Amino acid sequence: MKILRSKKGVTLMEVIVASLMFAIVAIAATTAMAPMLRFQMRANDIAEVNSIFDNVANVIIRDLSSASDVINYGTDDILEVSIPTLGDIELSIAPDPANNNLLALLRNGVSVLPAGYFRNNAVSFNVTEPSTGVFNVRISVTDITGMTERNFVVRPLMMI
Repeated sequence: MKILRSKKGVTLMEVIVASLMFAIVAIAATTAMAPMLRFQMRANDIAEVNSIFDNVANVIIRDLSSASDVINYGTDDILEVSIPTLGDIELSIAPDPANNNLLALLRNGVSVLPAGYFRNNAVSFNVTEPSTGVFNVRISVTDITGMTERNFVVRPLMMI
C-alpha cells in the first residue's frame, strides 16, 4: 500500500484542513468572549461612575457638614459655605481654565479633582434645604448609558 505523504513535509490538503480547524476554533472562542468583554466594559463604566460619585460626594458633604453658615446654594452647581477654620468656600463644577477648559470640581476656583477626571461624564449637583438645618444634596452623573443620581442628606454640624 502506497502512502500519499511527501518526504519533504506535509501535503497541501493537511495544511488546508489544519487551517480550517484553527479558524473554527478561533471563531468559537471569539463568539464566546464577546459577551464577556461587553460585560466587563459595562462593569468598568459602572465602577468609573461610582468612583465619581464617591469623590464628588466626599468633597461636597465634607465641606457642607463642616459649615457654620451656608451662604449660597441652589441648582446652578454652586455651593458657598462658611467654615470656621477655612473661611468662606465656594464649590462649583465648571470648566477649569488652567487645564484647557476641562470640567473640574473647583474649590474657590482651584481644582479639587484633577481636570479631566470626569472624562466623558457630565456631572452636576444640586443642594436644597427642605427643612431648617437639613440639606439635600443631589449629585447627577451622566455617562454613555444615561443619567444616574444619588441623594444625600446632610446636617451641618456647626449649625446644630
